[in-house]
Amino acid sequence: MLYQKIFSKEYLMNFLLLAIPISYILGNLVLNINIIILIVTSLVFYNHKIFSYKFSPIDKVIILFFSYILLNGIINNFFNFPANSNNNFILVKSILFMRFLLLYFSLKYLIRNEIIDLKKIFIFYSIIVLFVCVDIIIQYIFGYDLFGFEATARRFSGPFGDELVSGAFIQRFFIFPLFALILFSKIKKGQFLDFSF
Repeated sequence: MLYQKIFSKEYLMNFLLLAIPISYILGNLVLNINIIILIVTSLVFYNHKIFSYKFSPIDKVIILFFSYILLNGIINNFFNFPANSNNNFILVKSILFMRFLLLYFSLKYLIRNEIIDLKKIFIFYSIIVLFVCVDIIIQYIFGYDLFGFEATARRFSGPFGDELVSGAFIQRFFIFPLFALILFSKIKKGQFLDFSF
């Protein structure tokens, strides 16, 4: 039934992943909330299963990297900046950064167990990236984008309004349209690319 499908674990995990580029456009706060909800939901649904496999060499390097960040944060917080050690600002930031380690293992579990639909994610992310590019081009040509945001000097924000982060967004997400063509197109003998999804 449609009701059961919408409220299934798989549907919710796919929805949270699909929401990431939209969250990025809406701002840092929305993006961080989305990531935290994704991590918490993964841990609630799949708990210890996320970590119950043999770690690969890449996993170990990533764990070592995040351990270094945490250790560096502790040292900086308590030894290099003793005057600021009361508010523990650096330590808190280092601990909060650990959410990306949890995100990595959550995504790895979801991909390994085919819980998320990579095809939909690649296609949706590609559409969002192309939309941002078109919006910036429109802003360049007409001085205003589709949302009415005015171009400022020589930089164009597109749907990001006052924040000049459209280039950073394209840089982070351009890989999806780039590889969507390769991953999800079929190459047949005597043909080039067949885009029948």
